[in-house]
Amino acid sequence: MDNAKVEEFRRAGESVLRSRTLAADQLSKERANEVMNRLLERNPQVEKSRLEAVGVGWNEPIGTSDENRRVEVQWFLVE
Repeated sequence: MDNAKVEEFRRAGESVLRSRTLAADQLSKERANEVMNRLLERNPQVEKSRLEAVGVGWNEPIGTSDENRRVEVQWFLVE
């Protein structure tokens, strides 16, 4: 699920668009959680409470549909 068919969904009606948006949001959250879980598996010294997984669905597209199937990781060091 990505933004490749947004216009088609818009033409189909608001209820279809809403359900597809919710599905895209859920998929996005699942992807982010999976990356976080794998990071924790491979790095047991990292405390889970220091991580946050965020899925943005269709809210922050960067380009074509293939480019929107992505997970971004941001590291912040606190001294």
